[in-house]
Amino acid sequence: MKIIDKAFSYLPEYKTLKDAKNEMDRMNMVGYDNYAHRLGMCRIGQMGNVNFLSPTVGVTLGALKEVKDIYDKSIKNNKPWKNTLNDSYKDMKNNWKGLNWGLNNPDKDCRIWLKDLDFRENEWKK
Repeated sequence: MKIIDKAFSYLPEYKTLKDAKNEMDRMNMVGYDNYAHRLGMCRIGQMGNVNFLSPTVGVTLGALKEVKDIYDKSIKNNKPWKNTLNDSYKDMKNNWKGLNWGLNNPDKDCRIWLKDLDFRENEWKK
């Protein structure tokens, strides 16, 4: 287990985000990260009705993950900064949308909310 995984593994918010990422990895579909970001943060938003710190922890973990992605993609692997920053911006927008929906809909199913998301285009189906 990586040191980061060990350090955060006791947090239910970390497990929630890790589960969403694991699902994304299993699905292995173009654009599925749009769905996974919203799903994980939606569930964390819903946790905020029990633990008021959960949304803050979730946003912090999401931001840390994007910092890691920026380092891995643009510094370590020399990918274009513009592409990396645009992807991180998109991911953080999806995080905020999921968190907001979860906070405002604590008793609704996040997957039902997301059923009309065209995750490849990151747009709602018409």
